[in-house]
Amino acid sequence: MIASVNLSALKSAALYFIWALLWWLGAVWWLAPALSRFAQVPMVPSVLLLTLTCGVLALPYGVASFIIHYYQWWNKRFNLIKIPLAFTVCTALTPSLIPASPVNALYNFPMLIQFADIGGVPLLVFLYVAFNVACVNIYRYFSLNKKCSNPTIANQRLSFKPTHIVFPALLIPGLVLGYGWLRLPEAESTATTKNNAITIGYIQPNATVEDKLSTLILQSKRLLQSQSKSNNIDLIIWPEVPTPFSWADNSYDRYRIQRYIDEIDSHLIVVSGYRYANNKNASAGFFNTAHLISPEGIQLSQYNKQHLVPFFEYLPFKNTLPWIKQWFPGSKNYLSGENPEIFEFSNEYRLAPLICYEILFSDLVRDYKNLGATIIINPSNDGWFGAQGALSHLSIAMFRTVEYHMPIVRVGNTGISTVISTHGKISDSDSIPVNKTDGNIAKVSASTDTTIYSLYGNWIHQITISLFLLLLAIDRPRDRT
Repeated sequence: MIASVNLSALKSAALYFIWALLWWLGAVWWLAPALSRFAQVPMVPSVLLLTLTCGVLALPYGVASFIIHYYQWWNKRFNLIKIPLAFTVCTALTPSLIPASPVNALYNFPMLIQFADIGGVPLLVFLYVAFNVACVNIYRYFSLNKKCSNPTIANQRLSFKPTHIVFPALLIPGLVLGYGWLRLPEAESTATTKNNAITIGYIQPNATVEDKLSTLILQSKRLLQSQSKSNNIDLIIWPEVPTPFSWADNSYDRYRIQRYIDEIDSHLIVVSGYRYANNKNASAGFFNTAHLISPEGIQLSQYNKQHLVPFFEYLPFKNTLPWIKQWFPGSKNYLSGENPEIFEFSNEYRLAPLICYEILFSDLVRDYKNLGATIIINPSNDGWFGAQGALSHLSIAMFRTVEYHMPIVRVGNTGISTVISTHGKISDSDSIPVNKTDGNIAKVSASTDTTIYSLYGNWIHQITISLFLLLLAIDRPRDRT
């Protein structure tokens, strides 16, 4: 920010765009080799596509900087509000294939992200930028006064007390830490009340496309044999895996799963590798489907994944640009589901089955919250993305727990499998490290808490955008001469 203060609008926009582009490339570089392996694409086109995607994701930062310098908000009053508002609105307005931002790097410090239950990640972005603006204001205040050779101007500048400049830089982190301190003790006290908790078992099989359904069944049986935390498991969760099996469209797979359920006497959530749209073959496409199965081997609910991973699970523009199929021969032909579907384990435990990538989308979690969901179940497969991809996925998922005060049971094929509390704290005792083949049993309590963000998040978003547009309409750039 300091480097851009005295630049023109175009130069500052270019600087921020380059910074954001480099940040995005550094944050998601692992997508290039993953796409190359999955979609059978040479590395060069994969890198070019990733760079283009990161360029699109970087545009909002450049646009925000252009607006800030065009309106000369660095030199106007209330820049502590105007500048953060520009970045918040521009980044929140832009649809994103990867809804992430630099504030996701705070995932290791739950105390710093508790304001998300009021305004979601956009509020965290606002506070993050506001703190940086406050620090720049301090630097400019003292450096300009030191360099100014005109005593009259220097005295005018010094008429503003230094405490007025320093105070915001102390106030913002004070508010963030204070609110986090108030919220986390409450979360820890409620997390320890496991009287009515559900006992959930989950496996991390590290399965591959060469593995069979028996891999998952054997891993689940080992989990039961080694269990020491409970005499009974209420629910077992399998992750999303590349292993080709189907509860819905393969009668033998269904028979084997039913036999396994007879032995465990527990509910089971599985994600079929495919479910044909026409119930016959893949000619009409297929769904990525999660199933809730009763202890009697009867399907209680099913959910078709709504947010598919572009270039992995479906190929964008394939109808308008048919030749693109030649570039991505390994891309799948999944179809998007249309509606959220609650997995109703009981009246108290209403599960939100967000499959893998879907946990990134806050609005989808709100849909489930509005339907009465009390626990998020997130079966995933990050095996294509490596350890860095798994960690990135987990770090974004944590923010959903704070926004909606719902715990997450994240079950990954290759990890990281864990339980995340309603305030974004990871349970170390319930975590399975990445690439480790293992299983775990955890007790998870349902949460019926509501948050300001879950109730009024859309209204807050609309009011923020309206305020920003009004500010653009009534403010005027100063004479540049």
